[in-house]
Amino acid sequence: MVEPIGDRDRVPEAYRSYEYQRALDDFCITQLLWCIANYSDGDFNATRLSLKAQEAQNIAALLIEQISSNLKGYVLAGYLNTIRNQETQHRPWVIVRLLPGAKTHTIARFFNRQDADDRIRTLRRYVPQAVFEMMFEPPER
Repeated sequence: MVEPIGDRDRVPEAYRSYEYQRALDDFCITQLLWCIANYSDGDFNATRLSLKAQEAQNIAALLIEQISSNLKGYVLAGYLNTIRNQETQHRPWVIVRLLPGAKTHTIARFFNRQDADDRIRTLRRYVPQAVFEMMFEPPER
């Protein structure tokens, strides 16, 4: 796993790992790593190649670097439009991570239950020490 940068002696280990995992979840790095580790097509099969976790992380870093160096204005504008119009699209299926002190952290929202089921299985597989739950939030009238 990629180590977080910072003054490691001043921050308790449990807090570092929680905050680090939360950042990975927030920026969809956990999902990206899962996609790479399970990817298969005519040119690449992660299972057959026995892809190691560190190799998947290195591929993810290279992909992020490539995306960063090839940004295009029209692509960014399209993403911004999607983000701004998200509020009008209700996503009732929610995955939350249960935290100490009866707190929760929303991981993702989905239009349908199947997508939420798929994501929660992935999260539980790759982050077994965390507790994730799926909820349904009906639209407000």
